[in-house]
Amino acid sequence: MLQVVIFFTAHGVPLAYVEEAGDPYKAEMEECVDLIIEELEKRKITNAYTLAYQSGFWNYVDG
Repeated sequence: MLQVVIFFTAHGVPLAYVEEAGDPYKAEMEECVDLIIEELEKRKITNAYTLAYQSGFWNYVDG
């Protein structure tokens, strides 16, 4: 049976917000994805998944 990859996407924020200002957004998004995946696994759904940030999260400041 073919399994699709689950693709989570979130808005990007400037890297400085996370690194310098301590914005919890990135950690909160990762925690949310982890909780969803945990629930899916309880239901025997084991698709691969990824989390991507729009606006080039990691290089947004350089853009």
